[in-house]
Amino acid sequence: MTKVIQNTTQVLLGFIAISLGMFIYIAFRPSWQTVWIPEVISLDLKKFWLCTKLGNNLPSFLHVFGFSLLTAGIIVRKKWTYMIICGSWLFLNLLFEFLQTDAAHTRLRYMSSNHDSLNPVLHWLKNYLLHGVFDPKDIFALMIGAILAYVVLMKTNKGG
Repeated sequence: MTKVIQNTTQVLLGFIAISLGMFIYIAFRPSWQTVWIPEVISLDLKKFWLCTKLGNNLPSFLHVFGFSLLTAGIIVRKKWTYMIICGSWLFLNLLFEFLQTDAAHTRLRYMSSNHDSLNPVLHWLKNYLLHGVFDPKDIFALMIGAILAYVVLMKTNKGG
């Protein structure tokens, strides 16, 4: 029988990181700022200033870190692919971060104003990006997350 999970430790650490990131979004972010959190479950705990400040960039770190570990823990048998996985998640997250710049907002508004019926994917992307805020600190958090994910993957590697 083929193993579905190649490395249980990596999958568990990845799941914990993603869960923590989701908790931060639910607890400390207003619902209008996230596409996938309904207002009903958003706690929006602004009174915890330190957590709110820390929570601004921590989800970026946790996203690239957690998904790198999850991906590697499920599909990887050779450790040389760890760098590809971490780099791919870093690239994808950087792309979405740069799509939140003012230039991307302007371009997307122009594209959507000239089309009566938006493609559903473009419509979702427009909602996501127009509610997002570009933050250079997120870029730093993403890079640290990818580097730390690679280190953790190497340390938790079961050989191969």
